[in-house]
Amino acid sequence: MFAMQYAVRLPDDYDVERLNARIAERRLYFDNLDGLTHKSFLYNRLQRLYAPFYLWHDSVAARRFLFGDLFAGVVRTFGRPRVRRWTILNSGRGDRSHPPAFAAYEIDKAGSALSLADLGRRESEGHREMMGKPGLYAHVVGLDPDRWEIARFSLWHERAQMPLSHADCVQGYRVLHVSEPAAAPQDWDHLGNH
Repeated sequence: MFAMQYAVRLPDDYDVERLNARIAERRLYFDNLDGLTHKSFLYNRLQRLYAPFYLWHDSVAARRFLFGDLFAGVVRTFGRPRVRRWTILNSGRGDRSHPPAFAAYEIDKAGSALSLADLGRRESEGHREMMGKPGLYAHVVGLDPDRWEIARFSLWHERAQMPLSHADCVQGYRVLHVSEPAAAPQDWDHLGNH
């Protein structure tokens, strides 16, 4: 699996209702997109950031998206954003009884004090612990080996359910919509063996 996120800072005069209308129109394409495991349509009101998060079955599916009409529509509307990418270390689905309302994106440096094997084991233990939290919809841990950063994405039914984070950087988002093609559930449950 392969994760990806880009962020677009919306102009001050950009009406959020325009963003909601755009999502209502475009989400139908993602609900059945081949190779997509998950897309969260995310928005941070204070920073005026639209920052969708994607999980792809593989890098081929992600590349098809980036070079296809759907991403071309993003570029036409907002300009070409910088796209972050992560190799998935752990992922899992939690309580799916209703859609999530809040997303958290945590970043920590993957310092050289720990070997990569030990880092992987630590993240797998943290992931297992997170999967037992009430209100968790999904949790993903990724590694960016270019910046040597660990990224943790979690989706929650309510913001108050998210445990206190000790990460170097934490960004919160309101979840406007989630697209999860029906063929993708088997992609989710991944626990790295480090």
